[in-house]
Amino acid sequence: MANIVLVDDHEIVMDSLKYMIETETTHSVQAKFKNGESFIQYFNTGKTGHFDLAIIDVKLPDISGLDLVKHIRKTDPVTKIILLSQYDNYEFVFTGLKNGISGYLLKSSAGHELIEAIDTVLKGREYMSREMINLLVKASVREDYNIQLTNREREILGLIATGCTARNIADMLGVEPTTVEFHKRNLKQKFNVKKSTELVRKAFDLGVVTPM
Repeated sequence: MANIVLVDDHEIVMDSLKYMIETETTHSVQAKFKNGESFIQYFNTGKTGHFDLAIIDVKLPDISGLDLVKHIRKTDPVTKIILLSQYDNYEFVFTGLKNGISGYLLKSSAGHELIEAIDTVLKGREYMSREMINLLVKASVREDYNIQLTNREREILGLIATGCTARNIADMLGVEPTTVEFHKRNLKQKFNVKKSTELVRKAFDLGVVTPM
């Protein structure tokens, strides 16, 4: 059983999340916060020893959820963090991944996706909905280039370009790391390179991948 904290400026959202978590899982909601500052005060007291997961709204009235992630990661690299948002904005996802989030979920997602996201990140893996993966890939990888890529290769190339590791990508796509490595080898052959860093660099240079 995990202890979870919620940070969202809408009480009805937190009540709904709390009800779903505590009726459909064995986890419990330890605390709720309507703004970032109240959470920071709680976090800074050091009373978060049994605090396993934070579900944080991207848009808070006083501080960005992304800035809240940075604050947590300054002293706590372990606690799992899921960003919750009504915005399907790839920049939020990209910035969140760089700063150490474990998952990104839209508020419009079905309830079972929330449960799946929680279970996934608490197992030490990363979670992103298919909708957000498609958005990231569409924003970063061109479709009209003369190097023919499969849909899976486009997904993996786009996620590599955002800085995701093979383990991250495997978690997000729900496949084994060996499957990701297989597609990476195919990508390297198509781009005539030997290293992943060379793959991304060449993809940028050729205009296949757009900097994010």
